[in-house]
Amino acid sequence: YSMVLPRFSFIHIDYLSLYTKYIPKRIEQTINDHFNCEDIAMSFFVSSLTQAKVPLLANQWSISTMVKLTSPAAISQTFDHKSLRDKCVNDFAYLLGLKDGYADLIKET
Repeated sequence: YSMVLPRFSFIHIDYLSLYTKYIPKRIEQTINDHFNCEDIAMSFFVSSLTQAKVPLLANQWSISTMVKLTSPAAISQTFDHKSLRDKCVNDFAYLLGLKDGYADLIKET
């Protein structure tokens, strides 16, 4: 699966608007609680809208000219960073209907 951190990407404003209005509350709450996984949420959300086309792209210009936003705490250095992100991938894919079989289950109910 292709994914780019949001600070390295350009994305259409319509996707940002849809994300802020329609992202499932459980996903929003996970991001707010852990200050993490927003890149996964945005990538998966747009993929669910576009039938899994890769939404986020970056080029050398965007990477070299970006303004670096930092946090005093390095969230990627915490002991549970990888396990949290693995959980985000699984949960978000399920909630957005990107996991095998889930979309069929929704249609049946």
